[in-house]
Amino acid sequence: LNMTSESDRLIARFPKKTILVVGDIMLDQFTGGEIYRNSPEAPVPVLKKQSETFFLGGAANVACNLSSLGAKVILCGFVGNDSRKDIIFRLMRSKRIIIRGIIISKNRPTTLKQRFICRGRHLLRFDDELVHNFKREEEKGLLSAIRSNIANSDAVILSDYNKGCFSPNISKKIIALARKNNKKIFADFKPENKDLFKGVDIISPNMKEGREMTRLKTTNEIGRALVQSFDADVALTMASKGIFCF
Repeated sequence: LNMTSESDRLIARFPKKTILVVGDIMLDQFTGGEIYRNSPEAPVPVLKKQSETFFLGGAANVACNLSSLGAKVILCGFVGNDSRKDIIFRLMRSKRIIIRGIIISKNRPTTLKQRFICRGRHLLRFDDELVHNFKREEEKGLLSAIRSNIANSDAVILSDYNKGCFSPNISKKIIALARKNNKKIFADFKPENKDLFKGVDIISPNMKEGREMTRLKTTNEIGRALVQSFDADVALTMASKGIFCF
């Protein structure tokens, strides 16, 4: 099998597909500058800001990558009622991501990951987030958005970063909805939430997550154990070494 031609063939089909992405939406912020002195208040450097850029993070980044491949993407998840939400919406519109499935929460901020960079060196990361599950009324709103969009989607991707989108209640109902509509379900999740994603078709942990979930060491051992545990296909990602499929 010529993997290059097979990959090209699959990618060529993306513009004909509609993918429903559900998960933790985040905003990535990169603040660049120069260190020009030490602070008189504490033994820390002072960074003078020279640049600031924003990128879609978490499930929004998954949606962005799918859109870049040509797919029609519908994103469902939560954001806060704040200025970060406005930046996310602007970025998603520029990437042609459909945002009608996003619920605005009045009870928490939009998750932010801010990095401070000087001459390519990562100085500090600042996280602003609340990671408890959302209120039942907010979950009902998300489920309603999923119901409205799932019939016209070709597949569902569940993108969990352990930021509160997936509770036992909502995970079970999303998977049941996808099953009822005969949609393939792909899931990428944090190991501590693994029990929330039983019943999906394909999982895609990285090697570190695979070791954590199985307590095994070799690639084959981990892949086979995950197949047995989840009764699902497994795409075990290996960074620059590629992906092992089981």
